Amino acid sequence: MYQATWTVLLVSVVSLCSAASTAQGPASPTDTALWKGPHQAFDLPWNSPQGVAHEWIHLGTEDWQYLHGISLATDGSNIVATWENGHQVEHDSGCRVRGRWTHDGGRTWLPPFEVIPPTDSNRHRSHGVLWNQDGNLHMLVTTFERKGYQNAEGQWVGSARPGYQLTYVDLQTEHWIWNHQTDTWDLQRPFVSGVFPSGKPKPLPSGDNWIMGGFDTHGHPVVVRWRHSDMESPHTTVIPLDVDPIDPLRFGETDILVGTDRLVALSRYQTNSKENPGNGLISISEDDGQTWSKAIPTTFPMAASRPCLGRLSSGEPYLIFNPNDRRRLAIATGPQNSTSLDRVFLVRDSPPPEPRFPAFSRPQWSYPIALEYKDQLLIAYSASKEDAAITAIPIRSLQRSKTTEKHHNTN
Repeated sequence: MYQATWTVLLVSVVSLCSAASTAQGPASPTDTALWKGPHQAFDLPWNSPQGVAHEWIHLGTEDWQYLHGISLATDGSNIVATWENGHQVEHDSGCRVRGRWTHDGGRTWLPPFEVIPPTDSNRHRSHGVLWNQDGNLHMLVTTFERKGYQNAEGQWVGSARPGYQLTYVDLQTEHWIWNHQTDTWDLQRPFVSGVFPSGKPKPLPSGDNWIMGGFDTHGHPVVVRWRHSDMESPHTTVIPLDVDPIDPLRFGETDILVGTDRLVALSRYQTNSKENPGNGLISISEDDGQTWSKAIPTTFPMAASRPCLGRLSSGEPYLIFNPNDRRRLAIATGPQNSTSLDRVFLVRDSPPPEPRFPAFSRPQWSYPIALEYKDQLLIAYSASKEDAAITAIPIRSLQRSKTTEKHHNTN
């Protein structure tokens, strides 16, 4: 296999859909490039990191055919994976948030369990995000009354079409905390309205605030900030976008890369007519996430799927993404303490499994989420929206210089 090199070219802003509540962002930063590697044509195939190992977390069954939206977190010694399970399709009437624990770093998994009981009403509960804060496991879970596409006259349809905008009715996010004494998840309170979380929450450099990416009731990219000691007062900012009411953006799933002097938001780019435009949307904040530059489409090769941004404990940033379509999963890395990327490797290149059940899915490795655990980066993801898989990559194979053992702690 050959080392891949590719170019990121920023292109002019095109007409994209935006919420009316979008606040004006700051002046555009002078440096918005995420990729700073060699300026050569993007070409497959690529190398894979050394020592990669793949395992299954969970396999779909006749009773639970649909699986998507995996998240990972650790309590310091054990790891939990959660996801949305549907009997047949996404958000069906019997959907649940389910999960499994592992005591050996992801090699084997305990039997599946129901993370959160079903709602008492006709509300739908979807997949959420997990993280560890102050030694406690937290989870944000999304609920809503209805999902579909609505036009200006209030008419609803079930699938995307011109002039109709993705709409979640009464979109709410609940905050749950793992109770070690009862081995249950306890509901704390409603967390934020009008937001579907997609990126794992991350602390900001000041240590006083946390930040998370997601999308709003119409699928526009948003960022949520809250004080470390106060999750009762989150603040939501819609990332500025130009508007195209005929062909609106949808599912703007967003994640954040945290740097010392700037934050980078990378969002999924997909519209009603453009199922896979082939790139993402990038926005920059230089004031700790309070305001954001207007999102700019790039030729960064990213399929219409959820990205995962993060940083190793030794300082290297990473992006886990689907480059051209969802049949390949890749990871790009960059120099220590930077907010740029300059190398790319394959995570999964083998053909994804063909769907076994009669849902709407197609073969794919998609929706990655990552957790650094001891000396490995663990990447969990959906397999054709029926199964859950995990890949373990030795940290040393992603680093460009040797680090001391102190870096290889749970992060």
